[in-house]
Amino acid sequence: MSFYMTYLARWPDYFHVAEAPGNQIMGYIMGKVEGHGESWHGHVTAVTVAPEYRRQQLAKKLMNLLEEISDKIDKAYFVDLFVRASNTPAIKMYGKF
Repeated sequence: MSFYMTYLARWPDYFHVAEAPGNQIMGYIMGKVEGHGESWHGHVTAVTVAPEYRRQQLAKKLMNLLEEISDKIDKAYFVDLFVRASNTPAIKMYGKF
């Protein structure tokens, strides 16, 4: 829990939750900004979409939001993320962005 609270306290603009009617959580994204000079960038720490809301481009919308925040608030040069090499569906999805 302290990991998430530290991120939230330090980078609150990089936390977003997508809610369905009735306050059901559809998905969320959390990130941060890091680096120096030309390597100053936004970083996606976690992006998750509930199974019943997948394939509706919600992850894309959350990723675009984090990219926009990285650019407009922190003037980041790019956004990165890490994914397991075995996570083929995620790699394909991120490759489209």
